[in-house]
Amino acid sequence: MKVLCKLIQVWRLGTLLLALPVAVQAQYSYSISSGYVTITGYVGNPTTINIPTAIGSDPVIAIRDHAFNGCSTLTNVSIPYSVTSIGAFAFAQCSSLSSISVNGSNPLYSATNGALFNKSGTVLIQYPEGLGGS
Repeated sequence: MKVLCKLIQVWRLGTLLLALPVAVQAQYSYSISSGYVTITGYVGNPTTINIPTAIGSDPVIAIRDHAFNGCSTLTNVSIPYSVTSIGAFAFAQCSSLSSISVNGSNPLYSATNGALFNKSGTVLIQYPEGLGGS
């Protein structure tokens, strides 16, 4: 009888969990060429994007031109060490974007005060629209 009661409790819990909204996970659109991933966009209205270092077993090495262009809900972007190419206007017209961060081990990019720079910090690559100032 105790086993039956436990099974019923587990079933009820499972039913309750199925009724809860599923957390939305990153829905990247991407292409794979020669075992390397290029992020080409995002499906949905994200506020925070953490670019993964890999999708499946394939490393993410690039963000294509215009990949997140016009993503008005986007406020924060995190770029991993694996990304070595960020296309033109990748974050253009992201009016709420106020912070771009870069993993310190990234060989080509860095971030200072939310803005994206080359590794040495001498070339500004992207100044987020939502950051304000000039």
